[in-house]
Order: sequence, then structure tokens, then C-alpha cells
Amino acid sequence: MNSPDVHAPRPKSSKGICKVCGKPSEKTICDPCAMKIHLDALARKTHEENGNAWAKWESPDSAHKGHH
Repeated sequence: MNSPDVHAPRPKSSKGICKVCGKPSEKTICDPCAMKIHLDALARKTHEENGNAWAKWESPDSAHKGHH
């Protein structure tokens, strides 16, 4: 299955709104949102490679659930 190209221009019939932030955009995901998603994925990969993949994304409350 092929994934859609999020950087491709929108079809003329669709509304020009970013699916992530909701701001006007000619792309499905605007460039600033695409960059943030890319950087977040890269940061998660780096954390994973260092053995602490979830440290940044877990809240202090969720990290302690079930450990009372």
C-alpha cells in the first residue's frame, strides 16, 4: 500500500487547510507542521537509540501509574 505524498499540492477541489494545525495551506500538511513532525520523529528515534525512548513523551503521572 502506498502512503500519500503529504508534500504534494492539494487537488483544486479541496480546501486549502493544513490537516495538522488548521491554518490555510496549499499542502495537506503545511511546511512548518511537516518539519515539526519530522523533528519529533527524529528526536524519538534518538531517544530510542539511547535507551530512553519514552522519557520525553511520558508525563510524570503516567510514568508512575501502577507502581504505587
